[in-house]
Amino acid sequence: MRGQWYIISAIIVAGALVAISIIFRSYVYDYSYIIRMQEDFLFRNVEQELEKTILYSRSYEELEYNIKHFIMFSQRRFSELGYSLRIVNETSLALPPAKIRFRIDLISERVNITKVVDLPR
Repeated sequence: MRGQWYIISAIIVAGALVAISIIFRSYVYDYSYIIRMQEDFLFRNVEQELEKTILYSRSYEELEYNIKHFIMFSQRRFSELGYSLRIVNETSLALPPAKIRFRIDLISERVNITKVVDLPR
């Protein structure tokens, strides 16, 4: 008779735990959507690659061509992915170590990221 009570009490405890987990399931919030959003990573990547474009340019003409080409390529690629990217040069172009100020806007259906950066850092 004792063994039967252990089995019955184990079934009751297991049922209670299942009921509690079902009740509290609605209180759990899923934060994994933050990881699935790529906008932050893509925005930082644009900054880094724009900085590399400036640093690797050897002359003023090459710098101007490389920046225009980078902006056109990035905007075309981002539009294919469903994002709107806008990069605006707010200062005159100059070779490093001079700083060039850019305004970068990345717009998607979920977020709108805008930042003004002075490159190279």
